[in-house]
Amino acid sequence: GKLLQFEGGLSLTSLVVNGALRVASANKKSAPISAEQTKKFTAYFLSRRSVTQAKGASLLLESLRTIMAEKTISPIVVQVADNGKITPEDAVLKIRICDLLGEALKEKPASVKLTLTSKADNKKVIDGENLVPVAADATIFKIDLKQKQLPKGQYRVDIAAGAYKQSNLLVNVLGRVRLEKLELTISDADSQ
Repeated sequence: GKLLQFEGGLSLTSLVVNGALRVASANKKSAPISAEQTKKFTAYFLSRRSVTQAKGASLLLESLRTIMAEKTISPIVVQVADNGKITPEDAVLKIRICDLLGEALKEKPASVKLTLTSKADNKKVIDGENLVPVAADATIFKIDLKQKQLPKGQYRVDIAAGAYKQSNLLVNVLGRVRLEKLELTISDADSQ
């Protein structure tokens, strides 16, 4: 499965994860949960973003902060910024790389590499090109695709940001359509 939680819901899951990580940290031991388990617990916590009570919100933030404090197992967020649609006028692909709360990473990855694969024929269009950081936003990295002249279609994006890897993000390359002939017919319908 993609999520990992304890039977008692957010309260119990938060209590166990926070307790286990804090006890290990206080005793200078390694984290008692693996990186894979941490990803699944994090996915569960992030799926609960719309909690309705103050206690739930507090537990959620506390859990995410506790997980982020464990540098050896803490996951990061790698996602397509904007809406994932690349137009001919603005052929720039932007990728957001941040911590679990959406803030810039304290230790930026040395390099962020992109592999772009066409879903139509499974052919790599871009393989291992570097993305450049955007000056205005420390969480955004970009690559200009204007010179690549990508055909319309859907593409799979794989990102390698230092030790972190994210696969199977999707973007759509849009194109222009030209109408040769358009016919419009207006008719009156009987409504009896």
